[in-house]
Amino acid sequence: MGFSSAVIVSVLFFYVFHTSASVIPDGKKVESKDSGEFKVHIMEKGTKYAEKIKVDEDNDIEYFHVPAHNGLTEADYLYDFRSKMAVSRVKSDGKCYLGPLPDNLPNPADLKTGLQTVSQSPPSGHIFIVQKYWAVSEQVDKTLLRQEVQDFCGQFPVFRLREVDLNSAASLDGRRVGQTGLARNTRSIPANVPFCSQISLSVGNQCNPEKWIFSLKIRDRHCTWWITCKFSTQSKKVCEDWEHKFSSMICYDISCP
Repeated sequence: MGFSSAVIVSVLFFYVFHTSASVIPDGKKVESKDSGEFKVHIMEKGTKYAEKIKVDEDNDIEYFHVPAHNGLTEADYLYDFRSKMAVSRVKSDGKCYLGPLPDNLPNPADLKTGLQTVSQSPPSGHIFIVQKYWAVSEQVDKTLLRQEVQDFCGQFPVFRLREVDLNSAASLDGRRVGQTGLARNTRSIPANVPFCSQISLSVGNQCNPEKWIFSLKIRDRHCTWWITCKFSTQSKKVCEDWEHKFSSMICYDISCP
C-alpha cells in the first residue's frame, strides 16, 4: 500500500521465559495411554484441559488435538517430518492450513521418548512461550500432498499460511491498546495480509484513500504444547523443557477517520 495511512495493531507479541511448571495440575504433566498415544494435562489461566498427542514413527508424523479453551479455537494438527510441513485443521472454519514445521518441535522418536520420560517422573524443566502470526494465502492442490495429509483434511480445502513479521511493518509509538496489545503506526501493512472482509473495503470507499486507517486484527488463535529436547554438557539428549506455541491468523480492516 502506497497510501499515507495509520495502522493500529491490537496484538501483543513476545517470547517469554518462565521458570515455573505450575501450569500442569496435580503434579502430573503427561499420561501415557500406550506406546504412541499421550495425554498432556494442562492448567492454563484457571482452565483445565487435556491435549492429545499421537506419535506415528513409521510415517514420521505427529498428531495433536487441542480443545477450545480460554477463547482459543479447537484445532487438530499434523506435523509431517518427511515433507517438513505443518497442517492445522480447524473445524469451525471448515479448512486446513499448511505451513512450515515449528523450529523446536522434536522429531517423532524424540517426542515419544520425552513424553514417556516425563510421564514417569515429577514435573521439571522450564516453559517457553512463543507467538507466531500468519496470513492466509493461496489454496493448495491437495492431490500434491501426502495421502496422510489428504486423509487428515478430508473434504476441507487446504490454504497456505505465510508468516507475518509485525516488526517489519510497524514502529512502536509506546501507546497501549486495551489490555491485549500495543498500538503501532506505520505507512504500510505487512505484505500479503488479507482483508478481514469485503465490507471493510466498501467502508473505505466512503473517504479519501489518503486518510484510510488500516487495523490489523487477530481473526483466529490457537495453541499447542510440546516437550523440547537439547543436548546436555555430557552430550546426552535431554527432553524436559516445554514450549507453548500460540499461532494467530491475522487480517486487516479499513476505516475512515
